[in-house]
Amino acid sequence: MSEYEFTFVLQGISVDDYAVQVPTDELDALISRFHGVFRMSVASHGPDAATAAANVFAHGRKHAPEVRLL
Repeated sequence: MSEYEFTFVLQGISVDDYAVQVPTDELDALISRFHGVFRMSVASHGPDAATAAANVFAHGRKHAPEVRLL
């Protein structure tokens, strides 16, 4: 399996949200904000990039369903 790095735009999150901690704790992700847009940089393993990205989406829905990855 290979490791892939992704940057997703997040929606439904704010700086004071508990949901900010979920991606950092559960996915070892980095959350940043620039011009009011939240971004999440994360690495994931998979046989291909699509599968690795799907794993991130599934994990995100499980632990922070109110946050949307765009």
